[in-house]
Amino acid sequence: MISDQTVRQILELSPQLGKLLAGKSPEVQSAALADCCAMYLAGHRVKDDPEATAALRAELLAALVELIRELIEPNAKEIDARLKWSRQ
Repeated sequence: MISDQTVRQILELSPQLGKLLAGKSPEVQSAALADCCAMYLAGHRVKDDPEATAALRAELLAALVELIRELIEPNAKEIDARLKWSRQ
């Protein structure tokens, strides 16, 4: 379970990141997000064990992709409401 403090930090940080990306091309947005994800994964390692490091990073990447998938629909609804787009 995620703590209330962690939720508060996420709710504070996510809009800040969104503002940094706003107005940038899809290519710039995706490259910046990919670089941030790569830095996140690169920061996780098992000392002196490249195979365990690779496995850990693969597990973290899979969890990250799953989280992204779970967040797409709620974010799409929020964007639609904010921009007054109709659902397609």
